[in-house]
Amino acid sequence: VDAFDDEDSANEAYSEFIQTAADMVNDRELEQDNTIDLKSLQLVGKELTIAKKMANREDYEVPVYIDGNLTAVNLHIVHSEGESRVDIRMETERLGTVSASFSLREGNAQGTLISDNSATSEIWKKEEAEISDRFKNLGINLTNLNIVTESAIKKSPTLSVDEMDKEKDSVKSESSDLYKMAKSFIAVIRKL
Repeated sequence: VDAFDDEDSANEAYSEFIQTAADMVNDRELEQDNTIDLKSLQLVGKELTIAKKMANREDYEVPVYIDGNLTAVNLHIVHSEGESRVDIRMETERLGTVSASFSLREGNAQGTLISDNSATSEIWKKEEAEISDRFKNLGINLTNLNIVTESAIKKSPTLSVDEMDKEKDSVKSESSDLYKMAKSFIAVIRKL
């Protein structure tokens, strides 16, 4: 994640990660006598190929140390007509399932943080200023941050993430800003 400053640096770092992992799998395959292990390693190799294809669509599964544990963080950059955003999803032992979505328009960001428990939502409320400050350091103003639990969304059929963030982007944001926002958000989680 540290190298995720823009699409090019992210793809380069992710490609290096995938190549290193693939080399490790290939080296391990040559050492194996057990066909079950060989099949498992071949499966990992196929998964790495899929991960590389996903990276071409700016959809990354990134390993990050959080609370001393290696955590898979899904980071997805979305560019489409009327919308530019970064979506982040992970599951940690302490925080549970965390989903975040930040959209960007003309230097102003809006976001939604969704957790699967109210204790994590309370943590986010305490960290809102930290997230805002980190974005300000990037030259981005966090104008709105919705903090909700999954249960609140399920209880209210009229409440959806899209409705909470009604102002959708009408211009394609700088891709590098979206990557930097994701990097900043993940930095907040790593320090918790």
